[in-house]
Parts: sequence; C-alpha cells; structure tokens
Amino acid sequence: MDLNDLPSIDDVTWRMFRDGDYTDITRLLNEDLEVGGHSSLTSVEGVQSGYKGLEGLEESTDILIAETGGGVIGQVTAATWKQLEGSQIGFHAGRVTPLWRRRGVGTGLLGWVQGRLGEMTADASDPITRTVGVSEATREFLTRNGYEVTQHEAILVRPNLDDIPDAPLPDGLEVRPVDEADLRMIYEAEVEHFKDHWGARQERSEWWESFHDDPNRDITLWQIAFDGDQVVGIVRPHINEEENEQMGRKRGYTEDISTRREWRNKGVAAALIAAALQVQRDRGLEETALSVHVENPHGAYRLYERMGFRLHSQMDTLELI
Repeated sequence: MDLNDLPSIDDVTWRMFRDGDYTDITRLLNEDLEVGGHSSLTSVEGVQSGYKGLEGLEESTDILIAETGGGVIGQVTAATWKQLEGSQIGFHAGRVTPLWRRRGVGTGLLGWVQGRLGEMTADASDPITRTVGVSEATREFLTRNGYEVTQHEAILVRPNLDDIPDAPLPDGLEVRPVDEADLRMIYEAEVEHFKDHWGARQERSEWWESFHDDPNRDITLWQIAFDGDQVVGIVRPHINEEENEQMGRKRGYTEDISTRREWRNKGVAAALIAAALQVQRDRGLEETALSVHVENPHGAYRLYERMGFRLHSQMDTLELI
C-alpha cells in the first residue's frame, strides 16, 4: 500500500522509519505492556536487538510510523521468515498509543502492513500472517479484523526467592563457571535445543550477534550443565537494572531455559532452575520471572509451577484466517 492510500486522519502524518525512531517504538511497546498488565519493560537496546534478529526486515521499507505534531503515536513492522517445517511466515508487530486508539490509526497501520506482507510473501505457497497481541485491547482489535488466537505465551512470576526446591543435578553432569570463550558453544547448543519447539526457524547470523551483544547479558548468573565437553542444559538468567530502578523492585529473569533432547525429563532443567534461583537470591534479588509457550509439549509450564512460578499475565499469538 502506498502512503498516499492510507486513511486521512486529522493531525496524523504517515511516514517510513527514520534513524532515531527506536526510542519512540520502545516507548509505544512499554505503554502497551503497561496497559496489558505486564510488569516488565524493555529498552531501546533490547528492541534494536530483537529487530536485528528479524529475517527479511529492512527498516526503511518495512516500518511504518504514524505521527502528529506531538510526536510518534503509532508504528507497525513487517518481517518474513521460513520455519524449519517449511511454512512461510509473514509477521507484523505494531501498536498505537492509548490516547489515539479507536480513531483509525490502528486500522491504517494494519491495512498497510497486510499489504506489505502480501508483497513480501508473494512467491510463497499459502503464507501465514502472524502477529502477537500484548494487551487485551490489541487482541480485541485484531480479532475484529479477521485474526484468531492460535498460541499462548504466559508470563510467570515467582514472587519471592524463598523455599527454593532441592533439585540435584543428575549423576555424570556438572555445572561450571562460564567464560567468554564458552559463548559460541553455548549459543550453538541453545539453537540446537530449540529446533523442535513451536515456531522454530532457520538460524541466521544476526542471532549470534544478538546473543553476544545482549545488553543484559551476565554470564556470572548463567547455569550451564555439561556432560564432559557437551552442553546438555542451559538457564541464562539476567537482570534488567534500568527496569528495576523504574519499577522500584529487585527482580531477575530466569529465561532461555533449554535441555538437550536425550537429557529431557531427567531433572536437568529443574536442577539448573533451582541453581539459578539461588544465584539470583545471592545477588540480592527478591523475585524472578520467565515466559513460557503454554502449549510447550515438553511439560515446561508444569515444571515452572513446581518450581514456584505463578501466572502473572499472557501474550497471544494470532493468525489471520
């Protein structure tokens, strides 16, 4: 869709991405998270890192901005990729600041991005148009426009770091300190571990860059299980200090949890999560959180509940039907 074909809305200008827009994109995302009841925020660096890992994204042609004299009020991003099982995904993510909702801005953004994704997937057979609904208002808007919820992601919080379960590592495995020389090996193991998870896609070089350059990376918190020289289990906690300062709390994140296939259901993940909770408590944190694909076939949700995590909020994946 050409910009001239977008709806005319009083005081609203449509334009493509410019350098510096990531600050406003981050603000819009954090507003959406807060409206949706999520108790986590993201940073400009985090958003840039996430966008860097999106296949088929060219900022100058694939990010549409809506603005007024008062600044950016909405944006949408288009990207495409091919999943390992063969499906071509046309993905979009967008949001409108709450004061400008129900005034046609979201409709304009959605119409443009659907047209853009149509161009990007024109050569694919039966492409899937997919997005994520963070707030209830966003999910309602999307379902009114032909989308349906297909998958769920839960945000779980452990409200304290007391009563950490006793979960020993299986015999033959060890956890040892990580150094920078181990990063590539851990990254490659993590990519392999997640290959049979929902939504898995072909690895791209940008993934390694995002992994290596993650602004919240703290290898002193990581819990990595080794079988000799082979990585068999990973938990990579991190702390978002800026978020904690803004939110007035002491929270860690127990994220990026994965296990090598032949070691699943043997207690590896439980042992590493317990160790991750302990190291976060030792660091002076008072709570921790994680996200999980609810439909995960390996019982991750049940495991996290056993480890003391409780449902806090939810994000949904929606597909155009």
